[in-house]
Amino acid sequence: MKNVIFKWMVIGLVVGILTSAAMLKYFNFVAPNPEWKCFLDVLEYMESGGYNKAVGPAGEIGCLQLTKIYVDDVNRILGKRRFKYTDRRNKYKSREMVRIYLQHYSKGLSFKDKARIHHNGDPNGHLKESTREFGERVVDMMSKWKEDKQ
Repeated sequence: MKNVIFKWMVIGLVVGILTSAAMLKYFNFVAPNPEWKCFLDVLEYMESGGYNKAVGPAGEIGCLQLTKIYVDDVNRILGKRRFKYTDRRNKYKSREMVRIYLQHYSKGLSFKDKARIHHNGDPNGHLKESTREFGERVVDMMSKWKEDKQ
């Protein structure tokens, strides 16, 4: 009887590990480095105060204030319709969309420029004068948050 219980425990453990690995691969999970996590925390705070049900004046939704066009662009980058408009209200899916969008459009750019691109919802947002102040505020807040955590 002990061998049967042990066998089922091992099978359950293996199935759990394989399921977890499959889910991580499906959701394209990448463990964030501390600076990237800080960046997303600051963006979320500045965009909505962290409120998942926030609605902006131009129809932006969620804690990161994503538009429908932003979601469409992320799905286009992925080559498949992985995200729905309702996913903008999900903190984790919103963060994943921002990561995908910015990895595509801001390779090699600073966090300041990444913030400007995100805030404007335009791949050339970092070149627009109207986004300069937002980018500077994000970087300033990131440095303050890092100081607070030390």
